[in-house]
Amino acid sequence: MSDTTPDAQVTWEAPKNVRRARRDWEPTATSLKERKGEWAKLDGDTTSPGLAYHIKKGQLKDFRPAGAFEARSTKNEDGTYDIFARYVGVGVGTGDDQSSVSDFLN
Repeated sequence: MSDTTPDAQVTWEAPKNVRRARRDWEPTATSLKERKGEWAKLDGDTTSPGLAYHIKKGQLKDFRPAGAFEARSTKNEDGTYDIFARYVGVGVGTGDDQSSVSDFLN
C-alpha cells in the first residue's frame, strides 16, 4: 500500500525485497592467475563501478588477498561500466610492499 503526500513530494511505501544472484568468481580469478600481469575485460556490463573496488580490496573471496589483483572500471555511453582486472601476485600492487620499491631502486 502506498500513500502520497503532495506537499512533501514523497510516496510512503516499503522497498521490495530484491536479491541479486551471486556470481561465482572462482573461474574468473583462476583465468587471471593463469595469465599473470595481463589485463582482461570481465564478461558482462555492470551498472556500478564498485566491482573494481571490491576486486582490488579483496572483498570478494576469490580475489583474495587484497592487492593480489588490480582492477579498473570505464564508463560506457549507455551508463554501464566495463570492468578490467589482472592478477599481479601476492604482496604486489597494494602500496604496502616496500620490497617492490627497493627492488626497483636497486
